[in-house]
Amino acid sequence: MSSTDQSPTNKKQKMDSTPENPRIIALFDVDGTLTIPRGEVTTEMMTFMKNLSKKITVGIVGGSDLPKQEEQLGAGIAKVFPYNFSQNGLVAYKNGELQEIQTISKFLGEDNIKRIVNWTLKYLADVDIPVKVCCNKIVYYMHSLSVYTQYSCRLHIISYLCSHTPILSTNKFSVVHSLNSVVV
Repeated sequence: MSSTDQSPTNKKQKMDSTPENPRIIALFDVDGTLTIPRGEVTTEMMTFMKNLSKKITVGIVGGSDLPKQEEQLGAGIAKVFPYNFSQNGLVAYKNGELQEIQTISKFLGEDNIKRIVNWTLKYLADVDIPVKVCCNKIVYYMHSLSVYTQYSCRLHIISYLCSHTPILSTNKFSVVHSLNSVVV
């Protein structure tokens, strides 16, 4: 260690940044907690958060990505509080540095994702509904599935749906157009 690391000024700065009770952690959601949904944080709320961070460890959790959180909470928010979890906790920052990125395909693997998607599509094809048309529910199911898959798998889903659902296969263009507008 250099002698500058031991100076009283550096010790004081390190102690000031450490909360009184560092083992107590409070994580705050962005939308609907720190801000109104999709709104910007108020000065009063940010002052409260900074004062609280002197007493306990404070972190931010949100469904949006970090750039959206920065729009709402201010630039460099990942460096203001020690912990930041964006994209519903799939992206983790500690002291402003990226720690981990997790995805369902990375966690489960491509083969397991294919098995889940294929089983779900077969199950949906056998659901008895009065008329099988390209309705919002099918598009919603397809969107939910495609969020967790890669682009090549999306094409497989669209192809499978069009070829295995008679009513849909007669109007492939509108089905593909509707699904692409949702999943791209």
